[in-house]
Amino acid sequence: QADHFARRVLGDAARPDDPRRGRAVVGALLAEAAVRGHTVTPLADVLKALEKERVADPRRAVEDALDEGEVLGLTEEPEFDEEAFDEDADVPEPEESLGLARWALAEEAAAEGFQRLNATAGPLLDDAAVKELRADLPEDRSLAFTAALRTGVTVWRGTADELAATAVALVTAAAGRGVRAALVTPTDRAAA
Repeated sequence: QADHFARRVLGDAARPDDPRRGRAVVGALLAEAAVRGHTVTPLADVLKALEKERVADPRRAVEDALDEGEVLGLTEEPEFDEEAFDEDADVPEPEESLGLARWALAEEAAAEGFQRLNATAGPLLDDAAVKELRADLPEDRSLAFTAALRTGVTVWRGTADELAATAVALVTAAAGRGVRAALVTPTDRAAA
């Protein structure tokens, strides 16, 4: 689509090796990944996708996108046990990832806020009450119940129906034990 648009606007000046095309394709690939829930994508995957899109110089396209500031480069150092590390083995390479700045920064801010909430939260119920309330739940929901009832803060993921049932059960259980509880939903329709 973008190539067709560029040809209509630029005419003969639209070339596959135009640096603007490379930057645009990097942004489009990262936006597609974000829609699928991936706010960052490994650099190697982006480079492969750029080759499939016939971007003339994938590395240059990434560098240009980084220079524009719409894309952020992230480097994650691999975890490894220094004591068990074999001297003859290769040191694990850090993993480089890319993300659209607007999503990566928003996710980082949300994570920092969640950490602050979690650090200042106290247990809502004692361990015995938590164990009793989560006894018949599947493991993933049991863990979410435990986190919410021990600290008052949790983030869940899953289908809307699963989440609604678990959230209502959690709030009902907490309220039944004398804990003031509130359920926050993204829309008024979800709350109904």
